[in-house]
Amino acid sequence: MTTLHEIPIGVRRLPHGEGLELPRYHSPLAAGMDLRAAVPEDAPRTLRAGERALIPTGLTIALPPGHEGQIRPRSGLALHHGVTVLNAPGTIDADYRGELQALLVNLGEADFTITRGMRIAQLVVASVSRGVWREMTPSEVSANERGEGGFGSTGLGTAARDNAACNEKVARWKSHPPHPPHITNGENDASFTQRPPKDSAKRAGGRAKNMGGFGGVSPPKSTRTSVHNVGWAGKSKGGRH
Repeated sequence: MTTLHEIPIGVRRLPHGEGLELPRYHSPLAAGMDLRAAVPEDAPRTLRAGERALIPTGLTIALPPGHEGQIRPRSGLALHHGVTVLNAPGTIDADYRGELQALLVNLGEADFTITRGMRIAQLVVASVSRGVWREMTPSEVSANERGEGGFGSTGLGTAARDNAACNEKVARWKSHPPHPPHITNGENDASFTQRPPKDSAKRAGGRAKNMGGFGGVSPPKSTRTSVHNVGWAGKSKGGRH
């Protein structure tokens, strides 16, 4: 059986967490350890519909440097009750020494009661890289086919609507072909567009067959032919919160 990499994590039970089982994995290849609610036995916490609350776990942990903890929802609670982690994934930094708490929200229509020991969320341990900023000049910013596309612009998976959007982009490309990056005023004003390379038509034919993103829809054959003719792959979307 495949053995996953294990790292030691320091843990301490707080007084109100005594008697509760430590987080553990419930299958050999599970990514998350279940976190339990450390609410009093005689004082369960009820989340009314639309209400949010911090639920204690009664634990503090010490992650090794280069790692983070991610507090994520439990799929069963989300599916059956509409209860999820509001700031998912909640981030636990390696130097945080406070109590682990899960910010839960009830998005369901009925009240939901949290009792002591209930598994309310899961903790995933992940490695972390730190970014170092390097400022760039306009001429260093490379253009690509995605450009500024984001927030669902690849569509919702409805073939007719997504194909129409793809055809519209092809038409815009034909009527206003892009140009290589250039400085217009000799300082910082720049156009970050790029003319397709000579062999882009060949590459675009293959990329168009696999275009997707959030919508995951490939254009029909007629659309792929148009994309092939102008050397454009049509992939543009994505987005982050």
